[in-house]
Amino acid sequence: TSQMDVIGEELAAAVAGLSPRASEVPLYSTVTGELLDTATMDAGYWRRNLREPVRFEAAVRALLDAGHGLFIEVSPHPVLTGAVQQTAEAVDAPVVALGTLRRGGDDQERLLTSLAQAHVHGADVDWSVWFEGLGARRVELPTYAFQRRRYWLESSTQTADVVSAGLGAAGHSLLGAAVSVAEADAAVVLTGRLSLHTHAWLADHTIGGSVLLPGTAFVELALRAGDEVGCDAVEELTLYAPLVFPAAGAVQVQVVVGEMADGRRPVGVYSRVENEQSPAEWVQHAGGTLVAGDRTEPDFELTQWPPAGAEAVSLEGFYAELAGRGYGYGPVFRGLESVWRAGGDLFAEVVLPAEADGFGVHPALLDAALHASLLDGDELRVPFTWAGVRLHAVGASTLRVRLSSGDEGALRLVAADADGLPVISVDKLRTQPMSPEALSAAATLGEDSLFEVRCVLEVVRGFLAEPGLGGVRLVVVTRGGMAEVPDPVTAAVWGLVRSAQTEYPGRVVLVDVDGDVSVGSLRGAVSVALGCGEPQVAVRGEGVLVPRLLRVGGVSGAVGVVGPVWDAVGTVLVTGASGVLAGVVARHLVVERGVRRLVLVSRSGAGAEGLVAELVAAGAEDVSFVLCDVADREGMAGVLAGVAEEYPLRGVVHAAGVLDDGVLGGLSGERLAGVLRPKVDGVLVLDELTRGLDLSAFVVFSSVAGVVGTAGQAAYAAANAFMDALMAVRRSEGLVGTSLAWGLWAAEGGMGGGLGERDLERVSRMGIVPMPVAEALGLF
Repeated sequence: TSQMDVIGEELAAAVAGLSPRASEVPLYSTVTGELLDTATMDAGYWRRNLREPVRFEAAVRALLDAGHGLFIEVSPHPVLTGAVQQTAEAVDAPVVALGTLRRGGDDQERLLTSLAQAHVHGADVDWSVWFEGLGARRVELPTYAFQRRRYWLESSTQTADVVSAGLGAAGHSLLGAAVSVAEADAAVVLTGRLSLHTHAWLADHTIGGSVLLPGTAFVELALRAGDEVGCDAVEELTLYAPLVFPAAGAVQVQVVVGEMADGRRPVGVYSRVENEQSPAEWVQHAGGTLVAGDRTEPDFELTQWPPAGAEAVSLEGFYAELAGRGYGYGPVFRGLESVWRAGGDLFAEVVLPAEADGFGVHPALLDAALHASLLDGDELRVPFTWAGVRLHAVGASTLRVRLSSGDEGALRLVAADADGLPVISVDKLRTQPMSPEALSAAATLGEDSLFEVRCVLEVVRGFLAEPGLGGVRLVVVTRGGMAEVPDPVTAAVWGLVRSAQTEYPGRVVLVDVDGDVSVGSLRGAVSVALGCGEPQVAVRGEGVLVPRLLRVGGVSGAVGVVGPVWDAVGTVLVTGASGVLAGVVARHLVVERGVRRLVLVSRSGAGAEGLVAELVAAGAEDVSFVLCDVADREGMAGVLAGVAEEYPLRGVVHAAGVLDDGVLGGLSGERLAGVLRPKVDGVLVLDELTRGLDLSAFVVFSSVAGVVGTAGQAAYAAANAFMDALMAVRRSEGLVGTSLAWGLWAAEGGMGGGLGERDLERVSRMGIVPMPVAEALGLF
């Protein structure tokens, strides 16, 4: 007792020695829980302080009743700000609770940041003290006219009057409105508008130098969508493509929830770059299913913290090391405070240095919860699939996290609040490597989509290379790829995947749907495809169709085969003219079809002089050989402009193409683009530039590779399938268009329809035998 009295007397003396200004500040005591006259703080008071319970909540309530709304905890690390916020929430009082310093951070920078936060929330900060001795002085603001640009940041919340537009308010910081679709059996669409201007915290999340919407944000959007339709769990969610933010402008976001089927609802997250003059295409970034959980209590808690026997892990230089690997985390995402190891599990404490209002669980907070898993890696990886995600509480600003290793490299995550009570749980989380090429493609996704099948390539290639998925089949679902008038881009995907099926039998299944398929029908079609062993199916209404090659007899009697019409007076353009097949066709057109004027186009010009001389000797009157890349629009426009008006262009033969054979695992985006350019980009240039001309023939050289899929030729198959579909589109629009999917020509000199020598025997075993040259030329 005597020692307590001494301590009390010393404290009383210290208080008495405060400056007059400090002593005039009102003091609310956690001993009495109310406003206290400091003159009563004698030894007896400090004895009570040491012996009696701390009435912190009562003191905070008294401060709130007195009208105070800004609380600053002066300490080496904030531990009471959460309690202040909880007390304020209990009485529905708006408050701001701030700390001063944070453990493990730069003290000077942290203190200045805290002062700035206090200043913008109304605190009177004497900034002149900071600038003493630096020669700083106050200056008048310039008197120039306003620049008509808003200086203050716009609110990050979406508060437009959506009700007057017939919508419902979404009540979420990333979403502005929700609407039920009248004809879609309780389908729901939630919409939002995101930008680095209105949601500045998103700029703190960069991967490989690109600003990405974090994978945790897709989970947050799916959870909010589930709440809208009474589903409290995300059964699974797969991230298809990253959402890369443009440097300027906004991105429109839609979260689409479909009708209920088998107790589940499909969910998809889409975006497009905002552009009123020329709206971009919608891109799907994520898709999965929502379910109504059993609503049982969560089976975990983290009240003992840190866990007994856990060993602390140093985080010194951690975020700097992550930056070197490509993870660019700004202040909002640097929430990992502490990490411990216990057995094979990791335990982490994460803090959100931002407002948590308007979220179930803030994406930056959940993202920081995953950072501990990056301690043991050295490559750039991002979330890929989530399974069994349940949100148990909302609005947390601090998390206690447990990360456990699951089956086949998956992670299990459970997280609790500062009191150890459950906030969120994830049964399985898988990650996948992210390359700079994928980010570059995602940044322009939708702008040049007619030229790209590369995302698909990375997904299929990554799936087939994953050792843990050896017994799993991948179902690739497309829309309109096998329609009567197919979409050329989707058809290219089929060509690519057909080759993957040949290289990896039984691992990949293709399913094509039309525009009216329901979720139930889709699930049924997938089940049928997986059950019957068919590698390719098309769902049409209630039926499921499979492709079959049928023999149609000789060329002259082939059902539905209509050859091109050649105008002997006009001019015919032949691309890829340095190739063997183009030369054979050019000779046939002159000798057998009476064509007298040709323009031969080639990038290399190999054999040009000899072919021109041979054609003139065979009866051609005017043959020109032009060096030009058929994919060069400006160059090809010049070639067409050079055709004489009296002998207008009447026919096109597109025979340009390159081979770059190799198995799917070694096929990069660059190699794929190299094969697509002469065929796909080239045919698009020709299609565009000749649409205003009166053509009697437009023939493209395709390959059996795009129809049946050949091993080692995925890129070539994709390019040829695209051209097959584009010719169908031309015919549907009343234009001429013929695609010849060559097999093997019974001739030497490289005329194998794009097949190498190693493939000849294998293709022959498929029932494809060499075609006599005369029979092949009969199609012309």
